[in-house]
Amino acid sequence: MSCQPFTPLQAECESEAELPTRVVYSLKVHPIVFSLPHLSLPYHRPLPDVRTRPRKPSLSTPTPSSSYPPTPPTPKDDRPIATSGSDPKSRRVRASGGLELSRGEYRLLAFVVLLALFVRLWRLGQPSSVVFDEVHFGGFASKYIKSKFFMDVHPPLAKLLITLAGFIAGYNGDFAFKDIGDDYLEPGVPYVAMRFLPAILGVALVPLAYLTLRALHCRVATALLGALLVTFENGLITQSRLILLDSPLIFFTALAAFFWTGFANEDKVPQRQFKKSWWTWLTLTGLALGAVTSCKWVGLFTIATVGLATIRQLWYLLGDLRIAPRLLFKHFCARALGLIVVPIVFYMLMFEIHFLILSNSGSGDGFMSSEFQHTLRGHGMKDTSADVAVGSKIAIRHLNTQGGYLHSHVQTYPSGSMQQQVTLYPHRDDNNLWRIFNASGHNADNEHYLYETSPLVHITDGMLVRFEHVSTEKRLHSHDIRPPVSEVDFQNEVSAYGFPGFAGDANDNWRIEIYQGDAHDRHSRKRLRAIRTKFRLKHTLTGCYLFSHKVKLPDWGFEQQEVTCNKNPAMDNSIWYIETNEHPLLNDNDDKVNYRRPSFLSKFLELNAVMWRTNAGLTDRHAYDSRPWSWPILRRGINFWVKEHRQVYLIGNPVVWWLSTLSVALYAVVRGLLILRAKRGYKDFNHSSVVFYDEVCGFLFIGWAFHYAPFFLMNRQLFLHHYFPALYFAILLTCAVFDFITATFKPRVRLQAAAVVLILVLYCYAHFSPLAYGNQWTRKECQRSKWLKTWDFSCGDFPQNYAGYETSAPDKASIPATLAVNPESDARARLIAEENAKHDAVEQARVAAETTAENTHVVAPLAPGHDVFAQPDGNKLPSSSGSAAPAAPEVDRSGQRPSDAGPPLVVPEQKADAVEADKEGKVVEEGEAARVQKLKGMAEQYDDKLKNELSYTEDAEAARAARIPGVGDKQAERAIVRKLDKCIMPMAFILQLLCSIDRASIGNAKVAGLEKDLKLVGYEYNIALTLFYIAFLLVEVPSNLLLKRWGAHIVLPALVIGFGVVTTLTSVVKDFTGLAIIRFALGLTEGGVMPGLAAYLARFYRRDELVLRVGIFVAATAVAVAFGGLLASAILTIDSIGWLTSWRLIFLIEGILTTGLGILMLVAAKYLFPREPLAAKFLTEEERIVADARIKSESAAIKHAVEKTDRELVWRAFKNANVFFGTMGMILVQISVQGLSLFMPTIIRSLFPGRSVVQVQLLSCPPFILATFTGILSAWMSDKFRRRGLIVAIFLPWAILGYILFVATRSGPARYAGAFLCAGGALPIGPIFISWAANNTSPDTTRAVGSGIVVGMASVGSIIATWSYLPNDGPNYLIGNGLNVASTSLLLLNGMAAWGYNSWENRQRAAGKRDHRLVGKTEAEIQKLGCYHPEFKLAT
Repeated sequence: MSCQPFTPLQAECESEAELPTRVVYSLKVHPIVFSLPHLSLPYHRPLPDVRTRPRKPSLSTPTPSSSYPPTPPTPKDDRPIATSGSDPKSRRVRASGGLELSRGEYRLLAFVVLLALFVRLWRLGQPSSVVFDEVHFGGFASKYIKSKFFMDVHPPLAKLLITLAGFIAGYNGDFAFKDIGDDYLEPGVPYVAMRFLPAILGVALVPLAYLTLRALHCRVATALLGALLVTFENGLITQSRLILLDSPLIFFTALAAFFWTGFANEDKVPQRQFKKSWWTWLTLTGLALGAVTSCKWVGLFTIATVGLATIRQLWYLLGDLRIAPRLLFKHFCARALGLIVVPIVFYMLMFEIHFLILSNSGSGDGFMSSEFQHTLRGHGMKDTSADVAVGSKIAIRHLNTQGGYLHSHVQTYPSGSMQQQVTLYPHRDDNNLWRIFNASGHNADNEHYLYETSPLVHITDGMLVRFEHVSTEKRLHSHDIRPPVSEVDFQNEVSAYGFPGFAGDANDNWRIEIYQGDAHDRHSRKRLRAIRTKFRLKHTLTGCYLFSHKVKLPDWGFEQQEVTCNKNPAMDNSIWYIETNEHPLLNDNDDKVNYRRPSFLSKFLELNAVMWRTNAGLTDRHAYDSRPWSWPILRRGINFWVKEHRQVYLIGNPVVWWLSTLSVALYAVVRGLLILRAKRGYKDFNHSSVVFYDEVCGFLFIGWAFHYAPFFLMNRQLFLHHYFPALYFAILLTCAVFDFITATFKPRVRLQAAAVVLILVLYCYAHFSPLAYGNQWTRKECQRSKWLKTWDFSCGDFPQNYAGYETSAPDKASIPATLAVNPESDARARLIAEENAKHDAVEQARVAAETTAENTHVVAPLAPGHDVFAQPDGNKLPSSSGSAAPAAPEVDRSGQRPSDAGPPLVVPEQKADAVEADKEGKVVEEGEAARVQKLKGMAEQYDDKLKNELSYTEDAEAARAARIPGVGDKQAERAIVRKLDKCIMPMAFILQLLCSIDRASIGNAKVAGLEKDLKLVGYEYNIALTLFYIAFLLVEVPSNLLLKRWGAHIVLPALVIGFGVVTTLTSVVKDFTGLAIIRFALGLTEGGVMPGLAAYLARFYRRDELVLRVGIFVAATAVAVAFGGLLASAILTIDSIGWLTSWRLIFLIEGILTTGLGILMLVAAKYLFPREPLAAKFLTEEERIVADARIKSESAAIKHAVEKTDRELVWRAFKNANVFFGTMGMILVQISVQGLSLFMPTIIRSLFPGRSVVQVQLLSCPPFILATFTGILSAWMSDKFRRRGLIVAIFLPWAILGYILFVATRSGPARYAGAFLCAGGALPIGPIFISWAANNTSPDTTRAVGSGIVVGMASVGSIIATWSYLPNDGPNYLIGNGLNVASTSLLLLNGMAAWGYNSWENRQRAAGKRDHRLVGKTEAEIQKLGCYHPEFKLAT
């Protein structure tokens, strides 16, 4: 049927199928493989015209016996795809890139663009003051125009475009963009022109969405819907109307997606490959990728999206045998050129422009190396004399920290020696100059040494020297006095000391140690040469080295960098060089040196490395930051600006966001369903429509996932606007889903459906537009608009009615205001400005009274119209105590803040609860996470006492009771432990129980007929068991790291749901292949449970309490085997239901039960699995403090129970001796225990061959019931006597005896008695080694990784166990039982070795032989020592 378009909106076919004209022929894609878009497929054959095949697709006809992939149907239309729909009667305009738009569509597109212009540009000049991150990006434009170098974490393109707009409009760069709320109008800033560029790019996003959907072969109505969704998306509107980088970023992201779609369409036509249009689309794609990456590094996710599609193209080209290798290589080189070389060249070109413009010294100098800095005007220096001689006047510079020059001034230290300060100062100054003298022989008396007339004496390696400060005539001095800040034994104070007539003493003497010379200057290795020689200064009297590190002095030291003398310094921090050198005897004819000018490539690489480090360092929390999981549901926005009863608040259009999230979830679910159906033999992928929509949606889903998922791996500041690129792909995916759902609708019905969606979108756009445009609004309308309680726009800022805008002039001095800091439930604070004078007076009085009583609220008066983000008194926010909160963290020593650090907002999260005063006078209670932050601050008050007063000996309890409130009160601590036991332990036990039941149920299924039904032969059953433990081994350490990053409340319930679903799917396996895959998947989902629980419990229980708790949850393993046997025997009494035989019912019922419980756990996860003691909702605030202090008191120098993940701490776990002992112990335990649990029904059947299957299942239960009791008993004894090795020595011999009975006798009853000994003696040992390793590893990262290693490597033993009881070894199983005799014997020896090692190590520490580990360490490094700290007592 031909298409006869009668209106622009109805230019579609009315055939029954109504599929797009050009359906891609891609049936060779295997449905199990997650498909990428059709536009990446390289098929070039003519495609069938689906309009001539009105067969309605069916998804319900099962054909289990059919093979896959299907045979492609014979095309009925041999026309090439490029000519489809090109009939002149269709009035379509032929274009490259797969676009065939009618003239009516162009008119329609023009109308949509005009509509977008109105929406984006309306009242563009409002607000007329600085908004949110305009502080940063407007300021960067000023620096570009002034050519002053700055450092930002983002590449330069978007900032250059904004600068260009301002430059064209006549902006001179004089406006400072200092604070949010600064007025634009009075200084005459052309801010509208600067906002115009992002706004125009926001407008351009609308036609790009339309054209991309049309290039993806979606219908006109669908493309129009997508364009209008983008047009009326409030979040995109808000960010495109301001001087921000997000609009250019999203524009170039969309542009890259469009160009790639066009290229892929060109590539599908063989006749167009390597033609001009083909190269054009490819090059444009590369340029767009370079542009998006040059705006923000988020563009790398766009490159990954296109890169994956490219790899898929090349993969299918590789499999097409019709393509010659030479042509294949040509395809590869063309894509490498267009998609790799072009983006890199474009990216580097932007930095070349960046360097050319920023030619003057500026605020970013301090981030860069000296060589880089000296390429900037105003920072260069004249050539200096190379040779340093006695009497030279020099400036000494620190190499590593780039902190600056060795500096002194007349101010003195407030403590210690109270002598003149010596610091590191980043700027050039006369106080940086020192004169060097010889301190040995007759030249030691520098006051009488005539260096102006005496022969020139070079400073050589090993020479003893003194340094005299030129300005104050005091000498560089050190002595055995601790520095004022780094007060540790291995650091000495460095000062400037002396007075007229004093010849100095030995404390002024320093020895030159040349560390490195210049490869091109042979003299620099033997004597000091300016710039070229790197050297160390050793204090001769104390043996310490002149040292500096990134520690700033307090206000009395002007926040300059600390200089000390370190006895065991890090090498890099003790290296210096001389930058300038003057001597009266050196003239212009002597050797001169200067910094070598770095090449562009060197500057480019250095700046990108600094950007990376700075970006990674933005980990401080901001009042409006958020985490990625909250973005798709639009949980909260960002308060951009509040002033004059108006507000700009970034929040999306709820209909658009929630529809897009629903579409993403819907595609994922449907795709998963299609995979399952394909596995069952349904041929859904034989239908062209299914393949087409799967390809389109797959590409858009990958684009969404690649722009969203990586943020979960980032431990830095994140904001809602980081989701916008992913949102764009989600909107397009929404349109593709709409196109699929309405595929069988008539055009008018389809348009009506689109109209319904648009009406809802328009309603939300209009409803929330006052927040996007900063328009007038009333308080009541605002409060009604808080559809979610987490939407924290400030309703108190709006007047009661619109008349308030006329009666309340913005007189900043007449009406008081209130600023309340109100942390939400996720510990993000929100600001509420209340400017009703009468209400504020009452509210402030009430809050002040509460503040006096509880000292928890923060209330600060502000003048009306004052921006809530701008802090009084130099970026400090007054607190209830009258003191100022600390200033916002800065990255640059000169005061510059990276743009991604958020606006300069200071929120004292740890000082107060927060209140929100609304018009009824209600108080919004603080969120739970905000209380956690406050409690952390309170808990840290105990840290010093805990570390100084608690020894790791038996009388620690007495010290704790005497000194620490609440800690040491046995009754109070027991009450806390009881609460922990009631709330945490039941869930840990249930979780491990479910895990073990699902794992061991295969043993019960085996005796119930699994092997027979699946036709398993030989060792296939053992192979399937082995695959489980291989996956188990691979996943355990990564799972523990995820648990540390995301929290137990997410990871543990997710694992339960995961292995519940996998267990359920085990009931449908048909053969060995299916069983192998499902067991591997079960290992992936169960692998993280036991190590995760062990590491998690160590956060709440002290070391002498942990073994019992680990023993309890590990006892669930024995309970699971027993209960699993009882459950299996009960299920076996049920008759088969169709193909669901008895053993399949075991998996089905157990899997459904587990999945259901996992979902319930997830719902209540935050209560059941708190992240740390301070977040436990079932404890009172006082109990949380004590609970947290209990844990930290056991780790010397540890300030936080859960610290940030550090690579060094991760690697330390692999080198820990106790991790080694625990790993070996668990491997040997698992050989015995897993072999016993997996094969117990088989062993019992061999002992009692005449018993029925149900009786065999029941007989396998009692040994494990005994093991449950012995496991708990051994754990209790271990905690009671505080001995681990002793318990191993008591219980393990019984297991050895049991296995000896298995080997030595053939008597069934005797061997059954041996089963009790084996289970009762071996199963308790596992918890001992798990908790032993957890006890002796610290801090939390090392413990988490160590626990993962111990439990993960135990899978090696489990793998061995699966091959211990082989079919041909029955019924006596001499190999398996003999192996277990050996493994339990080695296990006993391993336990004794661990006991002996830890006892010896404790003696070494008590004797002071490990105190050297503290030498040369900073406070942060000492905190990282954890279990290696000399005061840490190892459990024995």
